[in-house]
Amino acid sequence: MIICIYSQIQELSEVIAENIESLGECCFKFSNELSLTEFLSSVKNLPDLLILDYNCFNHEIFDLPGTLRSINKLFPVIFHNDPCLIHPKRSLHWQMQIKLIYDVTDEEQLESYLKVFEQIEKIVESPELKPYIPLMQTPLPFPQKESKTKRLFEKLQIDTTLSLQNFKKRTNLPENLYYLLQLFYNKREQFISIQEIIEEYKKNNKTITEASLRVSISRLKKKLAEDKENTFFLHKQNDKYKIAFY
Repeated sequence: MIICIYSQIQELSEVIAENIESLGECCFKFSNELSLTEFLSSVKNLPDLLILDYNCFNHEIFDLPGTLRSINKLFPVIFHNDPCLIHPKRSLHWQMQIKLIYDVTDEEQLESYLKVFEQIEKIVESPELKPYIPLMQTPLPFPQKESKTKRLFEKLQIDTTLSLQNFKKRTNLPENLYYLLQLFYNKREQFISIQEIIEEYKKNNKTITEASLRVSISRLKKKLAEDKENTFFLHKQNDKYKIAFY
């Protein structure tokens, strides 16, 4: 198997190559993109595998498999420090990739690749080298004593409640419109229809007609629009409403 390795960390390329060659495979190492490109352009037969650093290029705007396919040079490529694993075991992630993306389906061939992948996985996951490889550091669990998530959401909820109350005071909002505003806030995760709002009124032993509700919504939207200090507004979509925040 002919394998190309491109990494700006030359020492890493050396270690990966040495371990792969111990399996009887042949490796070519590259420390810059130009030399790799020139090699791939000049060879008659493409290598069996290219091992890259995930930081080589912007994955959001550059489709490597698509580019290789467009120039008839499609062959298996993996990233030794891939942070976007679809399988918890790195070697099986790479095997799945070459099956799905690069159409490698022969079982004997897949087994040969897997042996190489397992060797690479052993290297990049090793305690000795992992700390020096970009994107390979597994984050520590966030310390519970430092976790502010729950407190943050509680604070947001308190602040929003105060904002609603302050809005009521600033605008002399009538109780019926304040009730409607609170209803929208309590249902803030979803759009809610006129009929669903009426049902919410019924749950609280209140009654309102559709015509009255539409008038109330219109008045509430006007109050919200006129008040320059509030941070929320009513968003309408397909005759459903939802409170939204600036």
